[in-house]
Amino acid sequence: MKRQRRVHWACIATALVAFQGAGAQRAVRVTPPTVASTVTPTADSVRLRAALHASVKRLVALDKQVAGAMPVGQLDAAAARRVQPIMSDRQRAREKTEALLDTVVFGAAWGPRELAVLRREYPLSPTVLRVSARLAEREERLEEALAIYARLLRDDATNVELQRASANANARAGRSEAARLGFSRALELAPDDSISFRELVRLHDAAGTLPDLLARVRRIAPRQANARVADDRQIELLHRLGRTTEADSITRARKLAGRGGA
Repeated sequence: MKRQRRVHWACIATALVAFQGAGAQRAVRVTPPTVASTVTPTADSVRLRAALHASVKRLVALDKQVAGAMPVGQLDAAAARRVQPIMSDRQRAREKTEALLDTVVFGAAWGPRELAVLRREYPLSPTVLRVSARLAEREERLEEALAIYARLLRDDATNVELQRASANANARAGRSEAARLGFSRALELAPDDSISFRELVRLHDAAGTLPDLLARVRRIAPRQANARVADDRQIELLHRLGRTTEADSITRARKLAGRGGA
């Protein structure tokens, strides 16, 4: 725990330099983290707190700008060019804010309490919500983490990282079926996602449903960037199912196609 509480001063210095040069829907209920209420502030912590709040405020403003600039319906080329500068600004602001949040929430003794303050001030900020979910998971408040992920996924269902994070939290909570569904969605969105595939192998193997996973893998194979990886997945699953003849057939076919193989 001491390591988690240590403030990373190099990150703080970088954040402070960046700060010096920087210019009513219902939210998920959050249980305030339990931390010491008597943490003596230092000059560095005061400046870091100010930098964090300014960064989150700017990111929230940019989120609103992007939402207002996005046209209804399909984004055509002209609209994309108009929105791109704001999108780029938001991406940089998001990266900076995420770095600051990581430094504060997971590196400073007063970080979790400050996150609770930010949740009250910016209850709909996706970036603040994501860090809140991560902290809830770390503190074994899995139901709260899952509620936050569900809230985020309602607005961003195609986010692979969110789908994976939610599935992982479900797995930790013992909800294997929900975890399989989450990792399956992530794999459908990103067919080359090796993390989701490995988790699905583990979960389907435990449930005795590897044939279902094999069917999914075969369905998404044409969308994979690397045909050899697609073959490897099928071969692995076929061997696990004892269907070695089919596995060998795929190996021979890819050799003939010039994709190599073991």
